[in-house]
Amino acid sequence: MGALPFIVSRVEPVPITHQIVRGIRASIQNGFLKVGDRLPTILEIAGDLGVSPMIVRNAVRRLVQSGELCARRKSGIHVASANTPARAHVLYATWGGAVSFYFAARDHAFLTRLRNEGFHVTVVYVDGKEAAAGYPSLKRVLDVQPVSLAVIAGGPFGVDAFLAERGIRFVDAFPETPSPHAMAIVQSAWSVPLRRLARHFASCGNRKCVAFAKADSQRLREAFEGVGIAVQIIEIDPLVKHCDGHQNSVEQAGFQAGVALLEKGGALPDVVYSADDFFTRGLLTSLLGAGIKIPRDVQFATQCNVGNIPVFAKEFTRIELDPQRDGLAMADLARRAALSNRRRYQNVVRIPKFVAGKTTVRRL
Repeated sequence: MGALPFIVSRVEPVPITHQIVRGIRASIQNGFLKVGDRLPTILEIAGDLGVSPMIVRNAVRRLVQSGELCARRKSGIHVASANTPARAHVLYATWGGAVSFYFAARDHAFLTRLRNEGFHVTVVYVDGKEAAAGYPSLKRVLDVQPVSLAVIAGGPFGVDAFLAERGIRFVDAFPETPSPHAMAIVQSAWSVPLRRLARHFASCGNRKCVAFAKADSQRLREAFEGVGIAVQIIEIDPLVKHCDGHQNSVEQAGFQAGVALLEKGGALPDVVYSADDFFTRGLLTSLLGAGIKIPRDVQFATQCNVGNIPVFAKEFTRIELDPQRDGLAMADLARRAALSNRRRYQNVVRIPKFVAGKTTVRRL
């Protein structure tokens, strides 16, 4: 197919993404694009309209979410067929979006799996502002089309109660506090990798640890003290809030934490553990800048994502999250639940992987 029959205007107050959505939608409605027709590629559309491919990609994504287009990796972008209705409508309520590698990669795997299998998925981003306003975005979705199943991912914004009041079944994915209303929960089992990490530290001869932790403080303490390691736990969240004005507040918080360790004087702890890879990067910057040798002067381990280990000369000892597999686990449960009338499902448990790298070694 040649160029699409519309142009975009940089003078019009309507965002260019909306203009492209409007133009493709009008082309379908007036018959220029028919069911099954293949559209030009993202790069071709971007070149014809003189805009960024990212803008075109965002417009196509919206039309895929609304069911007007179908995009597959090998077959391209097509006008969705009216003869192949969605298997079910899944509402995905999330607070994360693309705020980190983990959330972006997990959501991509989740959404791609469901949409490739013929499910219609509507994404709604829920934050404190949306909750305070009475969930207007969620209400608009529910007013337009019945929902077979909802999946909520993170954020203590009361979405579970909102859905339960309306009798909508939902899956709670990786919550800090599981909802009692959920038909099933996808969760991480941190106790297993933390125990493996603690045993590894003990086998290396470490007896004192400073751990920068998030939601797993108690499990972390139990794991370390269970093998005779004295642990000082410092919560990351308050440190990050103190750096809110910084461009990368998590990394800056890690840097300041490293400075604070050095300012205490005396011997450094045997081992340092950080539960966030961006925090780790800042922490290491401060220590390495002061001439600290790792693992000779201090041993080091972190929590991080597959493919997102902070840049360092040695392979990290780490507890590794796999967002791709986590997203697929969410999708598989959602697929079964959306096509079933069952009220309860068995919870899905994901176990992060422990990897013994070269930043922790046996002490002589």
